[in-house]
Amino acid sequence: VDAASGGHLWAKRYDRKIEDIFALQDEITNQIVAALEVSLTSADEARVERRPSASVEAYDLFLKGRSSYFRYTPEDHAAAKNYFEQAIEIDPDFADAYSFLSYWYAAAWNLMYPGFADGLERALPLAGKAISLDPDSAIAHMRLGWTLCFMRQYDQALSSFEMARTLGPEISEVYAYYGQFLNFLGRADEGLDLLNKAYRLDPIAPTGWEFLVGCSYWVLRRNDEAANRYRNVIDRVPGFPMTYLFLASTYIELDQIDEAREQVQALLAINSRWTLHDWDRIVPIRSDETRKRFLDGLRKAGLPE
Repeated sequence: VDAASGGHLWAKRYDRKIEDIFALQDEITNQIVAALEVSLTSADEARVERRPSASVEAYDLFLKGRSSYFRYTPEDHAAAKNYFEQAIEIDPDFADAYSFLSYWYAAAWNLMYPGFADGLERALPLAGKAISLDPDSAIAHMRLGWTLCFMRQYDQALSSFEMARTLGPEISEVYAYYGQFLNFLGRADEGLDLLNKAYRLDPIAPTGWEFLVGCSYWVLRRNDEAANRYRNVIDRVPGFPMTYLFLASTYIELDQIDEAREQVQALLAINSRWTLHDWDRIVPIRSDETRKRFLDGLRKAGLPE
């Protein structure tokens, strides 16, 4: 549809077996390009021809793993890990499955799942494996940057995110996580710009991205807007613990002490072992001043030392 006039430019209905999905993707792409008389650059053609996996079954498992991951419950996270591992077993060259498994191990570390104290060390080679299989995978470079961020290797992480953006200028996830990385660096104005671009590219984004936007607002001291974003996340994915932390710290700055303490109690109901020391170790805020602001809020909200 021509957005300016509302007129139809091209339409067709397709009916195929699911096993033909990648061939069908090629067919539709080529017909749209021809119908709209679009001229593709060599880089465009390379992206069009790129296959996530040689196996439809492996790709289906990967999508199930991605969907399960973003529900943010321990049960769904366990299922996600199994899906990614099954996808890799079927297609050992599936770079994006390795990159998301890397992401899973990083999350297992920062959520303090039992038995995953070495999660970052296990995430790092998986991201490297993804890049070795597909050096042009923006997702793989982005996941490497994410792991390096939590390892406090900020300069190397920045290089990985920049490479991801160069390789995947149309991939919403690259902008979302690059935006959060910039939040951690204290560059929240830039981070918010990237997050807004992520939403323009993918309006039906994972709910957890609202948390990332909330972090931009929190760093910028736009606390009312931050609190609204955090509350939206808790309403829709109540199992994501980091939201409670940032909302508690935000409420302290809004002088809503009782509400802040309620968030800490909700957090401890998910895992009673979490302490201020744990989150100081986990959350990779680079600025000492911003880190102190975050921890002081949690201390006032009643999180145990």
